[in-house]
Amino acid sequence: MSVRKGRAFEYKVMRRLRLMGFQHVVRSPKSAFPDITAIRWNGDKHDIWLVECKLRGHFTREQEERLVRKARSIRARPVLAYVWRGVICFRFLDTGERIFPR
Repeated sequence: MSVRKGRAFEYKVMRRLRLMGFQHVVRSPKSAFPDITAIRWNGDKHDIWLVECKLRGHFTREQEERLVRKARSIRARPVLAYVWRGVICFRFLDTGERIFPR
């Protein structure tokens, strides 16, 4: 996958996260880890997602473990963003739960 395609996908994921109600969505520069950090506030509660974007959903076990460790260290959710049947989908790496937003 080219860098351009990957970056374009990251921007699409950022737009999707904003539509899902995340007020603070930041893309990491260059090839930093994770690709996107997203924060959503709901009154006194907040959600923090550390998102790694993969167009084809291929994610090595080492990458997955690294993201899970980093997320746990800051009480965030480790999330894999990928495309399935033309739709951006999210998979929580700590629970396996999947989200297919429309």
